Amino acid sequence: MFEVPLDSVFRSFRDLRVKNGVILVFEEIGVTAIDQDGRKKWTYTKDIIEDCIFTESSLEMRFCDEPPICLSIATGKTV
Repeated sequence: MFEVPLDSVFRSFRDLRVKNGVILVFEEIGVTAIDQDGRKKWTYTKDIIEDCIFTESSLEMRFCDEPPICLSIATGKTV
């Protein structure tokens, strides 16, 4: 249906359209949020992702060499 250009190696995706209206596309060093038509909503890159924790409205990412960060799933901004 559509392609999403990525800046690093694809890792996985998480479909959150029902609750948050986005699909999260995880790359080796970050995440991109897209809508159901494949349009990019926001991108966050930092370091190699080791783990992700989801809540109702946020995403906490833990990295190899950087401190963890918590992002709003809707906006991609730090919470």
